[in-house]
Amino acid sequence: MKVVIWLRWLTTTMVAIGLLAAMTGVFSGCSSEEPKAPSAKPKPEKKDAKASKEKPAPDEKPAPDEKPAPDEKAAPAEKPAPAEKPAAKAETGTIDASPTAKVSTYAPAEDLAAQVPEYLKDLADAVVDEETYKDEEGKIAKYSNTMIVIALALGLHDQETKYQAAAPAMVKAAQELAAAKDFAAANKAVEALQAAADGQGAGGGELKWEKVASLEELMKAVPLISNKIRERSLSGSRLEKKAKDYAGYSAVLAVIAQAALPHADETEAPKELEKWQQLCIQMRTDAATLNAKIRVQDGEAAAEALGALKQTCDDCHAVFHKEELETP
Repeated sequence: MKVVIWLRWLTTTMVAIGLLAAMTGVFSGCSSEEPKAPSAKPKPEKKDAKASKEKPAPDEKPAPDEKPAPDEKAAPAEKPAPAEKPAAKAETGTIDASPTAKVSTYAPAEDLAAQVPEYLKDLADAVVDEETYKDEEGKIAKYSNTMIVIALALGLHDQETKYQAAAPAMVKAAQELAAAKDFAAANKAVEALQAAADGQGAGGGELKWEKVASLEELMKAVPLISNKIRERSLSGSRLEKKAKDYAGYSAVLAVIAQAALPHADETEAPKELEKWQQLCIQMRTDAATLNAKIRVQDGEAAAEALGALKQTCDDCHAVFHKEELETP
């Protein structure tokens, strides 16, 4: 009996010990896993939180850094620069095709003014003595009438020169020279013209585009002037060397065309008034284009303009002066 009782007690004890050990293992396993889980989770969460807090800062910085983008868009918006092209057109010379166009649109004042001393010298040389006068009488008629329209253009010009105030007296003196019938009268008129150009002249009426010179003598002067512009010199260094002179010649041709406008009744087709005016303005335009191309030393374009000027003169002669004349 004692043995049986002892075995039962031992069995019970062993079971109790086993249960106690199992329960201890379970509780110890649970307690070890719980601390690891919470400790692992907070660490990554803290890192992520810091990272997420640090990232927004750099994200916010690019935003202000990206503000220049709108400024860069404003730069292309400044493309109005091309809008300045009209000014460039004005520099190359915008030619007005109306009879009352400003003189500057077809004959720059400085180019006309540069021709005054040249004409004065040629006229003075032509009256150095009576014998020379007789030899140069035809030249004096052409040059004096040309001088009339040069002075008229300078007086009516919208650009100032030293001859503007003297223009009325210059026109008067040049007209007296054109009307001179002998050496004495021509010599006196040349002296008066020189004095007027120096600002010492007097007299002269109101200036306006009307019949002030001989159409015949002006037309005879055209080839003398245009033939001074050599096509072979309209390129490279040769054009650069002659540009100032050529610009002056073309400006004179332009004002001759302008001065011819009121003279339709003196032509062989007086009833063709509209046609006459069209051709005069076309000649003026061709001369103005020639002047503009010479001034920028565009030889190829200048040669084309010179050719167009010659063709216009031929077209005009075919209608208004059929008698064969030397053309420019």
